[in-house]
Amino acid sequence: MSYFSISFKEVSLHKSSVSKSKIKKLDGLSKNSEKVKAFLIGQIGKNSAVLDNELSLSNILDEIYSVINNARSLIGGRAVILECDRSESLINLYKNNHFEVLIDTAEEPLITMYTYITEAGIKQ
Repeated sequence: MSYFSISFKEVSLHKSSVSKSKIKKLDGLSKNSEKVKAFLIGQIGKNSAVLDNELSLSNILDEIYSVINNARSLIGGRAVILECDRSESLINLYKNNHFEVLIDTAEEPLITMYTYITEAGIKQ
């Protein structure tokens, strides 16, 4: 009904305008971190070949977070990132699902967005 891929990536924060307090939440330890290791959602999509596929992005993200939580128990981590096109509707869709813009520079072809997971679950 849907598909996604997840990997682990180190993200440089020197191009971001994220506050020190958010950097600490992403890193988990230091507000001065220049790099954060994060789970990268590499692909995400809904199978359009399935008629009347009622899955929403929220449903797919719930499944992704379930997989990430299993991985977290083995390797740690708290930040989740994705990279998307500069489409206002796509950016708003992710924002409505608790992602925020992390890197948006003219040099980068894609926008990097993030959220983080706490012990209680996805941040709200």
